[in-house]
Amino acid sequence: MNNFLINLPILLLSLALLWLPRSWLRFGVVKLPGASRRRRSRATSEPWRKKVPGDKSLDFRTEFGKLRNYVDFLRAGTGAFFLMGLTGIDPCVQLAPGAPRGYAVGLMAAKSIVFIVAVVLQTARYHERRLTFFPPVFFLAGLSIGLCSPFAALAAFVLIWAFNPLFASAEGFLPIYGVLTVVFGNWFLGIGDRSSILQGALCLLPVLLSLMTRRPLVVFSKRDPSNFAPS
Repeated sequence: MNNFLINLPILLLSLALLWLPRSWLRFGVVKLPGASRRRRSRATSEPWRKKVPGDKSLDFRTEFGKLRNYVDFLRAGTGAFFLMGLTGIDPCVQLAPGAPRGYAVGLMAAKSIVFIVAVVLQTARYHERRLTFFPPVFFLAGLSIGLCSPFAALAAFVLIWAFNPLFASAEGFLPIYGVLTVVFGNWFLGIGDRSSILQGALCLLPVLLSLMTRRPLVVFSKRDPSNFAPS
Protein backbone atom coordinates (compact mmCIF):
# COMPACT_ATOMS: atom_id res chain seq x y z
CA MET A 1 0.00 0.00 0.00
CA ASN A 2 3.03 2.29 0.24
CA ASN A 3 2.84 2.66 -3.52
CA PHE A 4 -0.53 4.43 -3.29
CA LEU A 5 -1.84 7.60 -1.69
CA ILE A 6 -5.40 7.01 -0.50
CA ASN A 7 -7.86 9.47 0.99
CA LEU A 8 -10.03 6.82 2.63
CA PRO A 9 -13.04 8.98 3.66
CA ILE A 10 -13.35 10.45 0.16
CA LEU A 11 -12.89 7.01 -1.41
CA LEU A 12 -15.70 5.56 0.71
CA LEU A 13 -17.94 8.51 -0.14
CA SER A 14 -17.20 8.02 -3.83
CA LEU A 15 -18.10 4.32 -3.65
CA ALA A 16 -21.33 5.13 -1.81
CA LEU A 17 -22.34 7.67 -4.44
CA LEU A 18 -21.52 5.38 -7.36
CA TRP A 19 -22.85 2.11 -5.97
CA LEU A 20 -26.13 3.37 -4.51
CA PRO A 21 -28.82 1.64 -6.61
CA ARG A 22 -31.19 4.04 -8.32
CA SER A 23 -34.15 2.01 -7.09
CA TRP A 24 -33.32 3.21 -3.57
CA LEU A 25 -34.09 6.78 -4.63
CA ARG A 26 -37.78 7.51 -4.30
CA PHE A 27 -38.02 11.15 -5.23
CA GLY A 28 -40.18 10.48 -8.30
CA VAL A 29 -40.52 13.14 -10.95
CA VAL A 30 -40.47 16.90 -10.83
CA LYS A 31 -44.05 18.17 -10.66
CA LEU A 32 -44.46 21.83 -11.51
CA PRO A 33 -47.72 23.71 -10.86
CA GLY A 34 -50.04 23.17 -13.82
CA ALA A 35 -47.64 20.75 -15.50
CA SER A 36 -50.18 17.92 -15.74
CA ARG A 37 -52.79 20.27 -17.17
CA ARG A 38 -50.34 21.60 -19.77
CA ARG A 39 -49.36 18.06 -20.77
CA ARG A 40 -52.99 17.08 -21.26
CA SER A 41 -53.57 20.22 -23.30
CA ARG A 42 -50.60 19.51 -25.54
CA ALA A 43 -51.68 15.89 -25.98
CA THR A 44 -55.10 17.07 -27.15
CA SER A 45 -53.98 19.90 -29.42
CA GLU A 46 -50.76 18.27 -30.60
CA PRO A 47 -51.47 14.52 -31.00
CA TRP A 48 -48.09 13.89 -32.64
CA ARG A 49 -46.51 14.36 -29.19
CA LYS A 50 -48.16 11.16 -27.95
CA LYS A 51 -45.94 8.10 -27.62
CA VAL A 52 -47.17 5.07 -29.52
CA PRO A 53 -47.72 2.03 -27.24
CA GLY A 54 -44.54 -0.04 -27.29
CA ASP A 55 -42.37 2.95 -28.22
CA LYS A 56 -38.99 2.41 -26.50
CA SER A 57 -37.35 5.67 -27.52
CA LEU A 58 -36.12 8.20 -24.98
CA ASP A 59 -38.42 11.20 -24.67
CA PHE A 60 -36.62 14.48 -23.98
CA ARG A 61 -39.39 16.06 -21.89
CA THR A 62 -40.00 12.93 -19.85
CA GLU A 63 -36.35 12.25 -19.07
CA PHE A 64 -35.53 15.85 -18.20
CA GLY A 65 -38.62 16.02 -15.98
CA LYS A 66 -37.45 13.29 -13.60
CA LEU A 67 -35.80 14.53 -10.43
CA ARG A 68 -33.99 11.23 -9.94
CA ASN A 69 -32.20 11.75 -13.26
CA TYR A 70 -30.62 14.92 -11.90
CA VAL A 71 -29.70 13.12 -8.69
CA ASP A 72 -28.09 10.38 -10.78
CA PHE A 73 -26.14 12.95 -12.78
CA LEU A 74 -24.83 14.77 -9.72
CA ARG A 75 -23.86 11.70 -7.71
CA ALA A 76 -22.19 10.00 -10.66
CA GLY A 77 -20.31 13.18 -11.56
CA THR A 78 -19.18 13.70 -7.97
CA GLY A 79 -18.13 10.08 -7.52
CA ALA A 80 -16.21 10.03 -10.80
CA PHE A 81 -14.59 13.36 -9.96
CA PHE A 82 -13.39 12.01 -6.60
CA LEU A 83 -11.95 8.87 -8.20
CA MET A 84 -10.34 10.43 -11.26
CA GLY A 85 -9.65 14.01 -10.18
CA LEU A 86 -9.50 17.00 -12.49
CA THR A 87 -6.74 19.30 -13.68
CA GLY A 88 -5.01 20.58 -10.55
CA ILE A 89 -7.11 18.41 -8.22
CA ASP A 90 -5.79 15.01 -7.11
CA PRO A 91 -7.97 11.88 -7.12
CA CYS A 92 -8.73 10.12 -3.86
CA VAL A 93 -6.51 7.18 -4.93
CA GLN A 94 -3.27 7.83 -6.78
CA LEU A 95 0.25 6.51 -7.17
CA ALA A 96 2.76 7.60 -4.57
CA PRO A 97 5.91 9.41 -5.75
CA GLY A 98 8.48 6.86 -6.89
CA ALA A 99 5.98 4.02 -7.28
CA PRO A 100 6.69 1.64 -10.20
CA ARG A 101 4.90 2.65 -13.38
CA GLY A 102 3.40 -0.80 -13.69
CA TYR A 103 1.16 -0.03 -10.73
CA ALA A 104 -0.61 2.61 -12.82
CA VAL A 105 -2.16 -0.14 -14.98
CA GLY A 106 -3.42 -1.98 -11.92
CA LEU A 107 -4.84 1.22 -10.46
CA MET A 108 -6.71 2.04 -13.66
CA ALA A 109 -8.02 -1.54 -13.78
CA ALA A 110 -9.30 -1.25 -10.20
CA LYS A 111 -11.05 2.04 -10.96
CA SER A 112 -12.54 0.51 -14.12
CA ILE A 113 -14.03 -2.30 -12.03
CA VAL A 114 -15.58 0.28 -9.69
CA PHE A 115 -17.23 2.04 -12.64
CA ILE A 116 -18.39 -1.22 -14.24
CA VAL A 117 -20.04 -2.35 -11.00
CA ALA A 118 -21.64 1.09 -10.68
CA VAL A 119 -23.19 0.96 -14.16
CA VAL A 120 -24.44 -2.61 -13.65
CA LEU A 121 -26.10 -1.58 -10.38
CA GLN A 122 -27.86 1.32 -12.10
CA THR A 123 -28.91 -0.77 -15.12
CA ALA A 124 -30.17 -4.01 -13.59
CA ARG A 125 -33.22 -3.94 -11.35
CA TYR A 126 -35.38 -6.65 -9.87
CA HIS A 127 -39.02 -5.63 -10.14
CA GLU A 128 -42.15 -7.71 -9.73
CA ARG A 129 -40.12 -10.93 -9.52
CA ARG A 130 -38.27 -10.38 -12.75
CA LEU A 131 -34.97 -8.88 -13.82
CA THR A 132 -35.26 -5.76 -15.95
CA PHE A 133 -32.72 -3.44 -17.52
CA PHE A 134 -32.89 0.33 -17.84
CA PRO A 135 -30.68 2.80 -19.72
CA PRO A 136 -28.93 4.93 -17.03
CA VAL A 137 -28.37 7.84 -19.40
CA PHE A 138 -28.00 10.60 -16.83
CA PHE A 139 -25.78 8.45 -14.61
CA LEU A 140 -23.48 7.81 -17.58
CA ALA A 141 -23.49 11.53 -18.35
CA GLY A 142 -22.34 12.21 -14.81
CA LEU A 143 -19.52 9.67 -15.11
CA SER A 144 -18.31 11.37 -18.27
CA ILE A 145 -17.47 14.50 -16.25
CA GLY A 146 -14.74 12.64 -14.40
CA LEU A 147 -13.71 10.36 -17.23
CA CYS A 148 -13.81 12.70 -20.23
CA SER A 149 -13.53 16.23 -18.72
CA PRO A 150 -16.50 18.59 -18.21
CA PHE A 151 -16.17 20.19 -21.66
CA ALA A 152 -16.16 16.84 -23.47
CA ALA A 153 -19.03 15.60 -21.30
CA LEU A 154 -21.15 18.64 -22.11
CA ALA A 155 -20.42 18.49 -25.85
CA ALA A 156 -21.29 14.79 -26.09
CA PHE A 157 -24.46 15.12 -24.00
CA VAL A 158 -25.82 18.07 -25.96
CA LEU A 159 -25.07 16.44 -29.30
CA ILE A 160 -26.59 13.05 -28.45
CA TRP A 161 -29.88 14.69 -27.42
CA ALA A 162 -29.85 16.68 -30.64
CA PHE A 163 -29.66 13.34 -32.51
CA ASN A 164 -32.14 11.60 -30.18
CA PRO A 165 -35.17 11.83 -32.55
CA LEU A 166 -33.26 9.53 -34.93
CA PHE A 167 -33.11 6.65 -32.43
CA ALA A 168 -35.97 4.20 -32.04
CA SER A 169 -34.73 2.85 -28.71
CA ALA A 170 -32.12 3.19 -26.00
CA GLU A 171 -30.21 0.37 -27.70
CA GLY A 172 -29.51 2.82 -30.53
CA PHE A 173 -29.00 5.87 -28.31
CA LEU A 174 -26.32 4.49 -25.98
CA PRO A 175 -23.75 3.17 -28.51
CA ILE A 176 -23.72 6.48 -30.39
CA TYR A 177 -23.46 8.34 -27.10
CA GLY A 178 -20.48 6.15 -26.22
CA VAL A 179 -18.78 6.98 -29.52
CA LEU A 180 -19.35 10.70 -28.93
CA THR A 181 -17.82 10.57 -25.46
CA VAL A 182 -14.73 8.82 -26.82
CA VAL A 183 -14.39 11.31 -29.68
CA PHE A 184 -14.78 14.42 -27.54
CA GLY A 185 -12.78 12.93 -24.69
CA ASN A 186 -9.85 12.25 -26.98
CA TRP A 187 -10.24 15.70 -28.51
CA PHE A 188 -10.00 17.50 -25.17
CA LEU A 189 -7.65 15.12 -23.32
CA GLY A 190 -5.49 13.77 -26.14
CA ILE A 191 -5.58 10.86 -28.57
CA GLY A 192 -5.63 7.47 -26.87
CA ASP A 193 -6.93 8.73 -23.52
CA ARG A 194 -7.81 5.58 -21.59
CA SER A 195 -10.46 7.10 -19.35
CA SER A 196 -12.43 8.32 -22.38
CA ILE A 197 -12.25 4.86 -23.91
CA LEU A 198 -13.54 3.44 -20.62
CA GLN A 199 -16.46 5.87 -20.75
CA GLY A 200 -17.35 4.65 -24.23
CA ALA A 201 -17.27 1.05 -23.01
CA LEU A 202 -19.48 1.92 -20.03
CA CYS A 203 -22.09 3.37 -22.41
CA LEU A 204 -22.13 0.05 -24.26
CA LEU A 205 -22.44 -2.04 -21.09
CA PRO A 206 -26.25 -1.72 -20.65
CA VAL A 207 -26.74 -2.71 -24.29
CA LEU A 208 -24.46 -5.74 -23.87
CA LEU A 209 -26.34 -6.81 -20.74
CA SER A 210 -29.60 -6.51 -22.67
CA LEU A 211 -28.28 -8.58 -25.58
CA MET A 212 -26.73 -11.29 -23.40
CA THR A 213 -29.92 -11.79 -21.38
CA ARG A 214 -32.25 -11.19 -24.34
CA ARG A 215 -34.13 -8.59 -22.35
CA PRO A 216 -34.78 -5.13 -23.83
CA LEU A 217 -33.77 -1.90 -22.14
CA VAL A 218 -37.04 -0.61 -20.69
CA VAL A 219 -37.86 3.09 -20.87
CA PHE A 220 -40.73 3.78 -18.49
CA SER A 221 -43.52 6.11 -19.55
CA LYS A 222 -46.83 6.49 -17.76
CA ARG A 223 -48.46 6.87 -21.16
CA ASP A 224 -47.31 3.41 -22.22
CA PRO A 225 -48.80 0.48 -20.27
CA SER A 226 -46.24 -1.89 -21.79
CA ASN A 227 -43.54 -0.17 -19.75
CA PHE A 228 -44.34 -1.84 -16.49
CA ALA A 229 -41.49 -0.91 -14.18
CA PRO A 230 -40.96 2.42 -12.41
CA SER A 231 -37.82 4.38 -13.10
